[in-house]
Amino acid sequence: MKFLILFLSMFSVTSVHAFESWELEAGVEVPLQISGRAKTNFNSEFYATAGLGLAMDFLMGVNSALVGGVGILGENTAEVVESALSNSIVVDLRGGWNLHKYNGLYVEAGYMYMMGGGSEVTVDQLENAFGSEYINNPLLMSNASEFTIGSDLHALTFHAGYRWEINESWLFNVDVGIVKPFMSSTTVDVDRVYRGTGTDTQATEVANALASHAESEIEDVYLSELFIPTASVWVSWLF
Repeated sequence: MKFLILFLSMFSVTSVHAFESWELEAGVEVPLQISGRAKTNFNSEFYATAGLGLAMDFLMGVNSALVGGVGILGENTAEVVESALSNSIVVDLRGGWNLHKYNGLYVEAGYMYMMGGGSEVTVDQLENAFGSEYINNPLLMSNASEFTIGSDLHALTFHAGYRWEINESWLFNVDVGIVKPFMSSTTVDVDRVYRGTGTDTQATEVANALASHAESEIEDVYLSELFIPTASVWVSWLF
């Protein structure tokens, strides 16, 4: 929230005469979000954007394949990250610099907040990613037990791209970027417990222990291991 207040305060302390033009943008940033953005161009090559997007399931699937496939995370861990961030609302704030006003290279730095997402995750996924100590004695809790995982994620973003002025009102840009989380909050909920050969109490204890362990482990993954490379396409209406 502090980042949002700081970003918005830029507009309150700057005269309206400092704004040369505005843009409305729509685009997709693979593997993170489908988004709409508002953009203000200052009386220079500098600009600022504020966007709102959705991290849809199919994009998170691409994210899982990407970060797992190139070795940023293990494949099992990447699947759990996918479940935790699916269907998140994405707040995307950036400041940027154009080499030329409406054509050519540009660079951006910003802040991203992913919130309110999550989905079901299986016992096998949690155990394979984080819970090897629970696999050693799988009989107390059945693998049919049900869990849900969700994460809120704060990240720094960096992008570089190129834009073309199609005509006086429309622009097209593409970019690549990197997203690095620096703060997160994760909850793993035990939705339903099925016992194995042990008692219901023993099964519940194992389920709660696995959930707590997974929460701790994925927090460490976000902060110490996860980098998300992105590629984006945007269409802008200039007015």
